[in-house]
Amino acid sequence: MLVDNPYSRTVNIWVVILTTTVAIIFLPGVLGIDGMSGGYAISFVSFFGVIVSLVVIFVYRGLSSRFESIVGGIDVLVRWTYPADLWRRYADAEFEESITEVKPLFYVTSAMCLIAGVAAFLWDPEPGIWVLGVMFGVVILMALTAFLTRIHLHSENLRRPGETIISRNAVLSNNGLFYWGYFGSKLEGVELRKGKEYSVLIFKTWAPTMTLGQSYSLRVPVPPGEESKASEIVSTLNSNTRSR
Repeated sequence: MLVDNPYSRTVNIWVVILTTTVAIIFLPGVLGIDGMSGGYAISFVSFFGVIVSLVVIFVYRGLSSRFESIVGGIDVLVRWTYPADLWRRYADAEFEESITEVKPLFYVTSAMCLIAGVAAFLWDPEPGIWVLGVMFGVVILMALTAFLTRIHLHSENLRRPGETIISRNAVLSNNGLFYWGYFGSKLEGVELRKGKEYSVLIFKTWAPTMTLGQSYSLRVPVPPGEESKASEIVSTLNSNTRSR
């Protein structure tokens, strides 16, 4: 049964990060680091961390509310449970895909942080070492957030029986919330695809980004004998999409 709200936990983690970055803003003054000797750089990076933390907390509080709504049965179309072997195959595949998706962004962001830290160190080694240390800390923090949370969720999903809830505006599967109608996102369509081992529902959405927009997709396994219900869901959600 899906009862654990990972988005609420994420909010709590980022509240801690927010508190830490606020404290680091004042670190140069406490340690006596002159502003022109790296103090301003540390405070600026920390201030940027505060802004990011506030945005993440705002977004994930909304996702946490959606999680609670779908678990509570609001606008739910179906609630599926799965045989253990089917759920394990699905969970493993989704975990590998999520790691593959997050790696490029992590590598690019980490490279930018490390380049900034090394540049500060080469410009003026004495204060620059502090900037480099902060950048290393940011990279470590991003790694913990990006990878360890996914590893933890994967192990949790393998530990308990699989379950998926599909509503008119979200899918809760593998304890992850896939949604539309939030921050400009929309459902583009749903497809039922039959495979050799099991059938899957493929949900395709679009969401606005800094590059105007990006499409996303989610594969949801269909339990044995539920293909008819899956077809009904495809018809219902696609008709709602065409009516908009």
